[in-house]
Amino acid sequence: MLTHSPAAADGGHYYTEGKSRHEEERTPAAWFGTGAETLGLQGEITDTREFDAMLNGKLPGRTQLPNPTAGRERRHGDDWTFSPPKSVSITALVGGDGRLVEAHDRAVQAAARHMEKEMFGARAVVDGDQQHVTGGAVVGLFRHETSRPVNGTSDPQLHTHTVWVNASLRQDGEWRAADWALNDGAKLRADHVYLNALSTDLRRCGYELSPTKHAYEIKGVPQQAIGAFSRRAGQVENELGKAGKVRETASHEMRQTANLRTRKGKEQTTHATQVRHWQERAHEMGFDPERVVATARSHASTSTRGHEVATLENPRESPLGAARHHSRKPDALELTDTRQWAQSFASPRVGGERRPQMSTEKAPKAKTPPSEANIKVDIEHER
Repeated sequence: MLTHSPAAADGGHYYTEGKSRHEEERTPAAWFGTGAETLGLQGEITDTREFDAMLNGKLPGRTQLPNPTAGRERRHGDDWTFSPPKSVSITALVGGDGRLVEAHDRAVQAAARHMEKEMFGARAVVDGDQQHVTGGAVVGLFRHETSRPVNGTSDPQLHTHTVWVNASLRQDGEWRAADWALNDGAKLRADHVYLNALSTDLRRCGYELSPTKHAYEIKGVPQQAIGAFSRRAGQVENELGKAGKVRETASHEMRQTANLRTRKGKEQTTHATQVRHWQERAHEMGFDPERVVATARSHASTSTRGHEVATLENPRESPLGAARHHSRKPDALELTDTRQWAQSFASPRVGGERRPQMSTEKAPKAKTPPSEANIKVDIEHER
């Protein structure tokens, strides 16, 4: 699932030191984007003060970006957050399959590359008219593994905040304010790129997938477990219910209000304690996530010979974003039938064509053709 919210001025600190989910660990964070590469920013984000300075319009070694028009506040950036289906979080974090955390990282990178090429950019004069053109982005990737606590404890919730600085490097070498082309289902296509890349890796790791209304879940993870580890979503639904609404019928403003009213600070505990608590909850309902992982590993060893399979056992040993793969543009989608769209993830092919595959090539430089006019889309953020 892909959600959106404005980035805070201290986003780097907020997503690492200030909101780290484990008292003895920092949130994995990494630079991303061709704009970041141009500035020499690659690999792990070690000093969030530099990232926060850019959110406030200060680029490394450069003067302050132009201030907003008088009377307007600076837009610091945009937080696009990617979350896998709940069964993936359960299998990765409760079942202990670190391969799925790395698969999530790769899928996020594939989607972020798509967004930089197809959605992100700046405004420029083209043939006498102000138009949207592509540009290089400066992005911070911040991976979290828990939801907001409910009754004092958190649920497993793997998700990555991709925080896009409000600065775009045009091909003429000028830095300008970012501009987003959010037309014709752009958000849904970005979500599809993420889910498609993730499903490919899940099958390579030996998992079978069952289609749902909007995406898919891992076979073998019962609905009871998915519901039990989704208490945060239920909390928001209950708040909406007080107004006689459900998520599908509530306005964006109502969903945001319900989210904020029920939102608590991240739980401070050790990783080992958190996992042990999750495993105890799973076993109490008669569910053994480690057995699901063992079955997938066995299936992968017999059915994926000759194919690349993720092997990282402990994703914390490698900085987020270390793997830089390239994914071609996804096949055209029919966005009106979400059930058919979700069904496509459960099989190796989409519409009779091969799925987009990842390789070790670097992403090609984006061209700068003008896009259609921007159209605002409904945004929602519930992390």
